[in-house]
Amino acid sequence: MRHPSGQMHGHFFNRPPFNGHLSQTNGPACFGAPGCVVSINNLHFRASLENVLEFFKDYNLSKGSVIRRFNENRQVTGEARVAFHSPWDAQRAVAELNHKSIMGRSLSLELLQ
Repeated sequence: MRHPSGQMHGHFFNRPPFNGHLSQTNGPACFGAPGCVVSINNLHFRASLENVLEFFKDYNLSKGSVIRRFNENRQVTGEARVAFHSPWDAQRAVAELNHKSIMGRSLSLELLQ
C-alpha cells in the first residue's frame, strides 16, 4: 500500500533483516550476482527447501541457492530468495513460474536488481 507521500507502508514496512541458511561464508551480501536473484512472496511457511528446489528443478540449483526469511521470533515467513546461475535463468524463471503454486499457494516472483 502506498502512503500519499509515495512511500511504501503496510506489511512490507520496517521488515526485520533477511537471513537464512547460506553456503557462502560471507552471508547475504555475497548472495548471487546482480540480476541473478529472484524474490519469492506468498511461500507457505511449511514449504521445505526441497519443495523450493523441486519448484525450480529445471534450473539446476543447489541448497545454497535458496535462503528463507525469518521473523524476530525465528519463524519462517512467506518470503525467500533464490540465486540463479545467470540473469537469463532468473528472468526465465520469473516469466515461466510467476503465479505458479507450491502447496496450494500462488507464488509471486520478482527479479531483484
